[in-house]
Amino acid sequence: MNTDLLRVAGAYIQAGELDDALATLHDYLDTHTEDDDAVRLRAAVLLRLGSADNLYAALDDLVRLPTLGSDDYYQQSVIYERLGELNGAAHALMQAHAIAPDDERLTERYLGILVALGRVDDARTLAESMPRTWRWLRWRGDLAAQAGDHTAAVEQHGEALDGLNAALETMETAFTSNIKAQILLARAHALTALERYNEADADYAAAETLTPDDLMIQFNRGLVAALRGDIATAIGLCGDALQRANAAIEEHMRKALSEDPRFAALAMLLLEGE
Repeated sequence: MNTDLLRVAGAYIQAGELDDALATLHDYLDTHTEDDDAVRLRAAVLLRLGSADNLYAALDDLVRLPTLGSDDYYQQSVIYERLGELNGAAHALMQAHAIAPDDERLTERYLGILVALGRVDDARTLAESMPRTWRWLRWRGDLAAQAGDHTAAVEQHGEALDGLNAALETMETAFTSNIKAQILLARAHALTALERYNEADADYAAAETLTPDDLMIQFNRGLVAALRGDIATAIGLCGDALQRANAAIEEHMRKALSEDPRFAALAMLLLEGE
């Protein structure tokens, strides 16, 4: 790729002058049709330009390559997703994953696309093919919950927490605390669905110590209290959370109270006259 035209194209890309870069790459590829790296570069420029015509042109460039690697299929998936063609993105990622099954970034993207398509069973199968690290156990727990398999969700989120604690014993940071809180919350939601309210409240309480400013945790503890029949505690927790929440979070809380018949009495007490 070391030619004058390609150096010019590179300079245009660095300057953000993508139309000029594209024109230069067109000129170069007119006479260097077998330069696969230049084809990939043009596809990348077309992707950055971003119009539908440019995205389809980028796909054409990638499809014409004689040999496609996992990165080429990954790039295809990005283009398909931007075009709103999630089935195309999933197919590209399936091919990428077959080439590079240990690429965690690629696998995580593939899982996200499968979930977006509602293919939760396929996503669970994929997640179960990955190593039993806390990261993939968390995925398994989240996907089990989406499939309504709350028992598996509780078990796998528990394993994820154990693995995360073991891996990060000497690396406790705000970031890792947030991850632990998210997994605790996911397990608490699953425990609530299983009507294991005491365990759910314990997980919510543990998450609350890690992210004390998250008012939704306090609110959810109030809902669990209501489900246990402890209306006084529920009023105190939910009422205080409603008063301190910003408008967007307050609206979410009100919706949770008003739309679930299990909380009809609590909603009447907290939202009376509204």
